[in-house]
Amino acid sequence: MRFFVTTILFIVGSSNVLAQLGGNGIYRVLLQPVGARQAAWGGYCNAYRDKDVTLFSQNPALLNDQMNMRGALTFNTHLKGVWTGNATLAKNMKQGTGGLQISFIDYGLMDAYDEGGNPEGKIPANETSITAGFAKEIKPRLYAGSNVKFVYSILGPYISTGAALDAGLVWKSKDSLFTAAAVIRNAGIQLLAYEPGMREPLPFSAELGVNFKPRYMPFRFNITAHNLQKPDMTYSQYLRSNAIDLSGQAAVSKAAPLGDKIFRHFTFGTELLLGKNFGILLGYNHQRRKEMAPDVRPGVAGYSWGLQFRISRIQITYASMAYFPGFNANLFTFSASPGDFQVKKPRFSGKKAKTLKRINIAIDGHSSCGKGTLARQIAAALGYKFIDSGAMYRAVTLHLRRAGINPEDETTVSSILPDIHVDFAVNAETGRNDVWLNGENVEKEIRTLSVANNVSQIAKISEVRRFLVALQQKMGADKGVVMDGRDIGTVVFPNAELKIFMTASPEVRARRRFDELSESGIKTTYEEVLGNIRERDRIDSSRSDSPLTCTDEYMILDNTDMSRDEQFAMAVNWVNSALNG
Repeated sequence: MRFFVTTILFIVGSSNVLAQLGGNGIYRVLLQPVGARQAAWGGYCNAYRDKDVTLFSQNPALLNDQMNMRGALTFNTHLKGVWTGNATLAKNMKQGTGGLQISFIDYGLMDAYDEGGNPEGKIPANETSITAGFAKEIKPRLYAGSNVKFVYSILGPYISTGAALDAGLVWKSKDSLFTAAAVIRNAGIQLLAYEPGMREPLPFSAELGVNFKPRYMPFRFNITAHNLQKPDMTYSQYLRSNAIDLSGQAAVSKAAPLGDKIFRHFTFGTELLLGKNFGILLGYNHQRRKEMAPDVRPGVAGYSWGLQFRISRIQITYASMAYFPGFNANLFTFSASPGDFQVKKPRFSGKKAKTLKRINIAIDGHSSCGKGTLARQIAAALGYKFIDSGAMYRAVTLHLRRAGINPEDETTVSSILPDIHVDFAVNAETGRNDVWLNGENVEKEIRTLSVANNVSQIAKISEVRRFLVALQQKMGADKGVVMDGRDIGTVVFPNAELKIFMTASPEVRARRRFDELSESGIKTTYEEVLGNIRERDRIDSSRSDSPLTCTDEYMILDNTDMSRDEQFAMAVNWVNSALNG
């Protein structure tokens, strides 16, 4: 916390002294989009907290453990002959996550002339910035970060250097579907002026932002309010009162209405999620449109769009920004991490871990979000016992359906429970832990949609829950268990040393579940699976007995846009902390 307070005090003091205003300031390299997502969303993105490592220069608090050893390369074509780009890398550290970024803008070689108009050859013009950032969690779901920036600029015969700081906060909701951010950027000073004694301000900006995804919609939305330190961002197009327009008439500036002045501070972005590895991005920047679009036929100036997809484990994002009719800037970002190309076995460190201290690990979350897959991976890596609690409820559901018992007849349901024996045993053919019901392997039958459609109704019966919870607690009494379900960390193992809450968008979960059923030869439709998942979410979250709940004790893992290897790598970090805790 001390590093963040120090940074805030320095930045506030610097910004007050320099009285910097939005839209003014030197060093254009500090204002260039550092990633294609940012460009596609109108040029600003300070609240999107996932594995996009380029975004920490927008808000240092966006650095997080999903970015560990993730690198990115970005380049774009700006004006003709002008190139910009950057290289970014992040790494998890002892107390948080650090990031490093090197950015440049190259204006190319320009013709030089003296005062008399005589040519003096070619001169270079370029700017380079180096950004180092760090972020940590200061309270549950509240993250703070700061960046230190150094800039080196060459504009012909003139050279300048400068230093700046950023500081930001990010808060995210328990379900990770909503994040809010506050950040101040580029507060600093010109260390070496282009001309002695003529220091110029840096492009300081105070910003707020939100990013959210409606639970049952395949869309993500991003809204940023920028340059809030300057209420009026309009400008006078005509510098002299005797200026004339193209038709020869006297030109008079018109004051912008209040609504326009407010709207200039906002950029808007959205993403249409078309699966795990593909998305369409759209954005709008009102200030850019008002500054760049001509009065006649303004076209799509101020609008932007992009695509995000994965090829051979490399994340590729493309964006196109319309500055004025007939001119678009195109930007590409390529990102990947070593974990995308290989599965690493967990490495346990520390004195306690060497003896493999036995703990219980609870994994809760929504249906079809990969809880079982992750639990199996962790159990195999640690040599622990894996218990699929959901499979136990499915086994009870199958037994009741076979017996023709109405789930609403809770008295009959309670009376038959002592006759139900659920156990787990390794299948010699598959090597997996299969579910056995009264001595019969029912692993395949309990995965059918007919059982899935009824399991939530059975699971909400209090007697069923008490019966299975007692059995589950007996299985975990000696520790060394990884169990997944809906209430493992709140009811079954309330004292579990590690609790993970997993979630993903309903559309992604439905696609995963549909693919699994199709591979198993079970005929259904995507729409039917999606409806089943939404209904199970509603029942699981609203039932009176042990509802699905995410408390502050949980480590939240939203794997909407993550691979199995990525989510396993994140879980390994948490396991290491729990083993050494």
